[in-house]
Amino acid sequence: MRNAAAEPLAPNMPDYERARREFSWAVARDLLSGLPFGRGLNIAHEAVDRHALSDRVAHVAIRAISGAGKRRDITYEELSGLSSRFANLLEHLPIAAGDRVFVLLP
Repeated sequence: MRNAAAEPLAPNMPDYERARREFSWAVARDLLSGLPFGRGLNIAHEAVDRHALSDRVAHVAIRAISGAGKRRDITYEELSGLSSRFANLLEHLPIAAGDRVFVLLP
């Protein structure tokens, strides 16, 4: 965890306008790792699981702040586990591919 007195993190995208001008879907696709063994592309893997399997495993993936101001940091490792748990729950519900599922988080 970073020391609050340390220098702030550099922004992920320091020049947004340049990034917009130079954006290419082909380049963006090349930056994605894809599912293991060439099994395709999955946003959950790209957004969470590949980081949980890397040196970013203990980095904060989500920082949630409640209405009361309480902060909760969720690491990539924890988010991967929670995502898998939710996916396993969905498999046991009477829903099918294409059904809409809504989730409301506190």
